[in-house]
Amino acid sequence: MKFPNKEKMNTTITIISFVVLVFLAWRVYSTELLSFCIDMPDYKIDQPKIEQVEQLLKPIIKNLPEKPDRINIYDKSGVASYHLYYFNTTPEQTRQLIDNITGQTQWLWLKEDESGVIYCYNQFYLVMKEGGQYGLSDDIKSYLYIAVGWNSFSDCRKQYYQSSG
Repeated sequence: MKFPNKEKMNTTITIISFVVLVFLAWRVYSTELLSFCIDMPDYKIDQPKIEQVEQLLKPIIKNLPEKPDRINIYDKSGVASYHLYYFNTTPEQTRQLIDNITGQTQWLWLKEDESGVIYCYNQFYLVMKEGGQYGLSDDIKSYLYIAVGWNSFSDCRKQYYQSSG
């Protein structure tokens, strides 16, 4: 039995390695980890106006203090959102917020993690978090954080396209 020479062996190993690498790259590319980049259309098609987000926010903050203690509004490419903080809140205010959210049938619970309780409505997200002392200030004993918005990479947008596709 005659063994192939070293040059033919190196060529064969190189071809097999290349085929294996192409196969592995295809498997990684087609996994769930990267599918959100593949399955969802360009965000510019879906991005709402900030006024749409504001309209979703209004019934959520109904009967809460009129002016939040801190508000951040993001309206740029890939993001449209409101982030509100109410400081030194009472249990009644927390209950009111929960009632406002659960009283609307469009907001569906998604998950709870370190960022808070997350709800979805189509591609929009709502995050609610209550907490103790905020930042470095001893004057703030409790807070409510509310975020309503849309962004191109949110779990709600991903879920929307998975369920509609």
